[in-house]
Amino acid sequence: MLSQREYEDLLWKINHIPSTITGKKRHNLRTTFKKKLHEHELATKYPPFEPLKFEQYFINFRTTNSTLIHLIDQIKSTSVFTLDTESILIPYRPNAPALIQVQIILSESFSSVVLIEMCHLPRAHEHTFTLVKQFFQTLFNTDKNIFIWGAISELHNFCSYNLFTYEQLYLCNPINLQNEFKDHWNEQHPHQPTTSTSTNYPECICEECLGLQKTNTWSLQNAVAFELSQWLDKRQTTSNFDIGLDPTLYHFNSAETEHRQSLIRYAVYDCLSMQQIMLK
Repeated sequence: MLSQREYEDLLWKINHIPSTITGKKRHNLRTTFKKKLHEHELATKYPPFEPLKFEQYFINFRTTNSTLIHLIDQIKSTSVFTLDTESILIPYRPNAPALIQVQIILSESFSSVVLIEMCHLPRAHEHTFTLVKQFFQTLFNTDKNIFIWGAISELHNFCSYNLFTYEQLYLCNPINLQNEFKDHWNEQHPHQPTTSTSTNYPECICEECLGLQKTNTWSLQNAVAFELSQWLDKRQTTSNFDIGLDPTLYHFNSAETEHRQSLIRYAVYDCLSMQQIMLK
């Protein structure tokens, strides 16, 4: 959250972008400033997102075979999942896939959230790697409903790690929760015209009155704010999710551990917030 001085400084910057900055660079700078302002406004208005109970797992070269077998058995026992991905920004090149988050929803109040660290996988000849492939083979199956804030195609770039194929992705039942939420919101909250200044009229929360473009998709952060009345912290969006998040991977000092905890929380909460939107 910004201090009052930082907030006022940001407002000034939005309205005083130098005239020497033009075109796409000017647009990108204004967008960056507005995102920071929006983050601050949500953090000020709503309490932080509160997850339901969950257990956290990592999949990387440190993961034991018994842990993977346990997770595969969990996948077999249920049919509802959420899934998200994180990539890292590389200047002048496509984003590099770094992390897959899978939430195994075991009940309405409990789930397992698995972070698959793509840059820290076991070697292809190891049995552990075969079990990771089996993890995804079990997940991408005809009886599995996988909710994603977007399209399943966001996993295409991850196929290069040879854990699953393009064809396997479409064996499951992928559900674009982002599109479904937009339809749900518009159905539940049509525009409410007011013909009086009376305070008895409820505030209209249709997309247009919320300042959202009808042609645009909803961000997960906005959905959590307006549907759950909670603030989903998105300040880590462009972070390096390839650095190794599992505290058992390497030796980290306290600052490195704290930074990784914030990235883990960001990644895990994306899945857990989708689940709460589904329950709502």
